[in-house]
Amino acid sequence: MSFYQFSKDQYVKTMDTSEKINTGGFKVTENGELGSMRVLLHINGVSSLAGSEELVLTLYSDAALTKPVYVSSASTIAAIAAVDDTFGNNENWVGWLRFDFARENINKNIYYYPGIEANNYTRVADFWMGFSYDFPAPVYDNGESSFFKHNLAYQIFTYR
Repeated sequence: MSFYQFSKDQYVKTMDTSEKINTGGFKVTENGELGSMRVLLHINGVSSLAGSEELVLTLYSDAALTKPVYVSSASTIAAIAAVDDTFGNNENWVGWLRFDFARENINKNIYYYPGIEANNYTRVADFWMGFSYDFPAPVYDNGESSFFKHNLAYQIFTYR
């Protein structure tokens, strides 16, 4: 039996033009201040980037993503090139994308639902962005047996 650095299979929720991506939900174990969140982003056809695409992560208080609580600063996709010299040299890219918050108070008694929206993004056949599901070994297991019932892969960073 061998172990790989990455999962053999990667399941990705692709983002369509003007779509709001529901990443699942979470509840923290202690009250704190939200510093940042990271999502596992896939880009197919990085050479087709216009350079102005950006993503924003919003925390909502409802699963339907209609009641916003906190909004992150925008993460510009082209800024990845500043820290990753392979970006733009390959046809595809995968990595963690960080969204920063202004140390927003989060409560351990409230369930939060992160949603991601894009600005200046148009999905075409050879160019799309997507987010990896937290599968096959989800951090936040909800007891469902299918990958699409699990949260998307994300990490939460707080101050206490």
